[in-house]
Amino acid sequence: MIGGIFAISLNTYTDLMREVLALVDTNLKLNDIDMLFIVVNAVRKGDYNPPNGLVRYQFLEILMRVALKKYYVGGVVLTQREAVRMLRERNLSLVEKQMEY
Repeated sequence: MIGGIFAISLNTYTDLMREVLALVDTNLKLNDIDMLFIVVNAVRKGDYNPPNGLVRYQFLEILMRVALKKYYVGGVVLTQREAVRMLRERNLSLVEKQMEY
């Protein structure tokens, strides 16, 4: 929480991207991940959006941007749709498996 608002900070976001989702590699560097945070966080919409944290819609936007940068721009897949699917199958499914009850 940041200032009473459910959001994640840059440090938490970076740890999640690097350690939990294992997204950092040659197609997506740590600098790219930090830059995406800055770009997405630059647009503030209302009082319930802290200036140094990501709220839910921003987190979802960043996941889509990460998928495109890592898999589509990186040349792994041919379409943006495939990039999002690849992110889900290769990275997000790891978290899903850990969360199964």
